[in-house]
Amino acid sequence: MGLPGKGCRSILKVMGKEPMSSNRHREKTPIHLYIPGGVLLEEHMWKRGELKGEGIDALWIETGERDDRIAGPVIPNRRGAGSMHGLPVIHRLQSQSAVERIAELHPAHIAIDPRWADQLIKHGGSGSMKHVPLYLISQPQSTEGLKDELEVIALSVEKLRHAGYASLFSCVPIAHSTALYRAYQFLKRDLQLKTIVGMTANGEESDLLVQGALHIGSLFYEGFADAVLLMPRSRTPFDRHEIMTLLTIAKRTLAPLGRYPVEYTVISCPMCGRCEIDIPGLTEEVERLMHSIEAEYREKGMPLEKRGGITVAVMGCNVNGPGEARGADIGIAGARGGSGTIFLKGKVHATLPEGELLDRFSQLVRGLIDERMGTGI
Repeated sequence: MGLPGKGCRSILKVMGKEPMSSNRHREKTPIHLYIPGGVLLEEHMWKRGELKGEGIDALWIETGERDDRIAGPVIPNRRGAGSMHGLPVIHRLQSQSAVERIAELHPAHIAIDPRWADQLIKHGGSGSMKHVPLYLISQPQSTEGLKDELEVIALSVEKLRHAGYASLFSCVPIAHSTALYRAYQFLKRDLQLKTIVGMTANGEESDLLVQGALHIGSLFYEGFADAVLLMPRSRTPFDRHEIMTLLTIAKRTLAPLGRYPVEYTVISCPMCGRCEIDIPGLTEEVERLMHSIEAEYREKGMPLEKRGGITVAVMGCNVNGPGEARGADIGIAGARGGSGTIFLKGKVHATLPEGELLDRFSQLVRGLIDERMGTGI
């Protein structure tokens, strides 16, 4: 299964609730990338600044006891250990002994096992270290051990806050959807932590789309998550395709929830017995058209996401369809007799035979984008 273009299509309604239709006022959820120890981003794989341009906001780098700095020329000295490729570095400490030397790195961010809180308080608990954002990452071996892990985090949080650490985050990668939901509910509501959801590349791309909707989508919809951590399966060599797949899926999952700005979002329904037009075929045509229009405007230096993007609804019938179509910037809802109704800015624009819908839609969406961009073309 290949990923479509840069747009976003809602593949399911999270937790039985409607996705956010408005695309205008979107937050940009931070997306981090985990880099295993000994693997650096080589220049021939990633041009300087390209990661940031793709939407990565921070790099997690495994850091051992003997790492005075990240090896190689990208970080020239110890006091530069806070950035790489123009992005903040979060040092994922690999041992308790590394915690003892962490103050020497002058880090901007650090991530530790919550069991090492005492060592951090002892060796790095004075001065500026208390103002460094601290990430507690715990990886339970099974869902049965999750309760114990959460108790460890809770105890660590209490100690760290008492010691003066105020900027605390937590990440607990779990594969089981129900356990993940309950864990993050506890971290957010009970411990009042900022949370990061881990996303791994286990399975086919179609499985990852569902995983993204269930894991990431449900947590962000409920307000239990604040950032995403992409955790590639490959350690060596560094798999660029895998990273871009994870990044694309994360964006596609966050966008319908209003948590990531995108060029366009296409929301469609799965069809039912009331549908009298070819919704799957029409949706694919709309997807292709939006991708073509997006590319055209981007070449002109007018990326759609800079103006909030465009939300499109392609719905099958005149029962539930009009509600979603009205909520979008522009929408199509199937009508009786093989026709469809076009909605523009929440109002009925025209009802046309199925064969005429796409041409009129193309004219209207271009006019809508020109208006949004202020081009007057």
